[in-house]
Amino acid sequence: MKVLIAERGAFTPEDRSQLEALGFNVVYCYTHAIDSIKSASDVPLRDHFAAAALQGICASDTNNGYSAKSCALQAYQCADAMLAEREKSK
Repeated sequence: MKVLIAERGAFTPEDRSQLEALGFNVVYCYTHAIDSIKSASDVPLRDHFAAAALQGICASDTNNGYSAKSCALQAYQCADAMLAEREKSK
């Protein structure tokens, strides 16, 4: 399943139904949340990598039963592995 993040009110109920039929999980958030995502350039690289990994973990069909703490731990383990590989290639 694909996740689509949109501002509240961006889609009509009919639009949402059509997107869900195409395999999208529509997640609504407030405008200030989207603005904070857009201005994420100050985020440390480790946190950026962890956020990317967490998106994959949450979107995966195989994450059933994991607690939020377990998902966060896995995300930072992935981030640390990515940083370690990044250092090897320098």
